[in-house]
Amino acid sequence: KDDFYAKVRRQDKFEPAPEAQRGIEFERIICDNCNVLEEEAFMLKMRDIYAEKIKSDPDLEYTSIEGKEALLTRILNVCNAMYHQCKGGQQQVKVGKDIEACGEQFYLFGYIDVLHPTTILDIKTCTKYKESKYRDSIQHSIYQYCTGLMDFKYIVANYDSGTYPFDMRVVDTSISDMADAERRIKGRITNLVHYLKDNNLWDDYVNIFSRGK
Repeated sequence: KDDFYAKVRRQDKFEPAPEAQRGIEFERIICDNCNVLEEEAFMLKMRDIYAEKIKSDPDLEYTSIEGKEALLTRILNVCNAMYHQCKGGQQQVKVGKDIEACGEQFYLFGYIDVLHPTTILDIKTCTKYKESKYRDSIQHSIYQYCTGLMDFKYIVANYDSGTYPFDMRVVDTSISDMADAERRIKGRITNLVHYLKDNNLWDDYVNIFSRGK
């Protein structure tokens, strides 16, 4: 309760964990280049970036040249797969929509990583891949509800407990009925509202955390 109260009152300063910061950097490298470079130029730039990272990595000091080249090839395979998923999409598209739940009005909003005409993509990185983590997330339901698009994919760069991307996984959470997304969102909101009210945090949530939203 105390930790949540601090968050509601914005007493905690957010500092990304190293794994999260690594994910932010990887997403930026892909997105900053995939729409401005053709595939060959993109891959050459990725090779330059990651060859330098491998060269300067003290943990790889005693790795053979062949081992480093094999690692670089694996990284570039992930970058190439990401390129083909993201190429041509709009980036960081803000979306939002009102929803009613528990007799209250809520405004849902977010920023879509990559938006194609009929498909939403969200770029993720993970230390250890677990598909259920993404299927259980409410994020895809919110973006589907806000846009009216039913096709959603998590594009996951799996680091497999290492320092560099090991492979890419795609988790397709597309739906055939928008009512499914709305139902999931309302269920999560209901659980949150009950938690806040049961712990006397509702007024702080409304008047402090949500003020000006």
